[in-house]
Amino acid sequence: MAITGGVVTMLAGLMMVAKLGPPTMGMDAATIAIAQIAVAQAAISATGLLGIGFTVYYARQTWAEAKRSADAAAASVEDARQQAASQAQHFSMQHKLAEASLRAMRDSVVVADRAWLSVEFDLSGDLTFSERDIRLPIVCKVKNVGRSPAIRVLWTYKMFANPGEAAQYARANSSDTHLMNVIQLGRVLFPGEEDESNVCCELDRSIFNDQLTRCKEDGVFLSVVVGVEYALPGDTVKRFNYMFEGLARSCGAEVTGFDGRATKVEQSQLLLNSFPYERTVT
Repeated sequence: MAITGGVVTMLAGLMMVAKLGPPTMGMDAATIAIAQIAVAQAAISATGLLGIGFTVYYARQTWAEAKRSADAAAASVEDARQQAASQAQHFSMQHKLAEASLRAMRDSVVVADRAWLSVEFDLSGDLTFSERDIRLPIVCKVKNVGRSPAIRVLWTYKMFANPGEAAQYARANSSDTHLMNVIQLGRVLFPGEEDESNVCCELDRSIFNDQLTRCKEDGVFLSVVVGVEYALPGDTVKRFNYMFEGLARSCGAEVTGFDGRATKVEQSQLLLNSFPYERTVT
């Protein structure tokens, strides 16, 4: 703008000079011609400067407009990038939700159609004490209440001198699945099919005596854990279902633990005590 203003001022001066004309008083013709040429050259220079001024002005205007356009384009690109990122995040969330829904549907179908084994047991003989161990015969029963076969079905059973230990054992084993030995044997149990087995639970007498030392007044309340191990067709892990019940002695209207003095307690005097946490199922 400063250049343009200077050029305009110079041009105005030259126009005035051109209008008034060069001084001619006392000049010969050659001097007058030289003066006229100088005025013409000054006019031409002023016109050039004016052109340069306008060129610079419009160049600045063009640059400013180009900068505004570039800024607008950059803002548009950033906005488009943010929208694309938002859409990508939205699609990613939708994809994850769809995958989770598909897994839930698949798992629900598997759970509904897989084998489920129910376990229970009952007393089948007298409780006997010897110097070495304690023995209790029981009958174990299992039924496939699911919709597909269970394979490699095996019984497991154990006696404890403490109900808390029995509960802990049942819970710990029922909540786990273990890699299966490929050569493990066992029977196949089809949907609705039942199996029954007579077994004898044993407990080392020294464990009983240790517990009796801690519980002299109440006696020892024995507990029995019965479980079944099995696998699903095509699966590589074995699954467990355990239950346990406490064992007590009935003496008329009184229910007591075992004091260790008897060598045998008849089945008719034995009671299975159900605990609130008696069953743990996988």
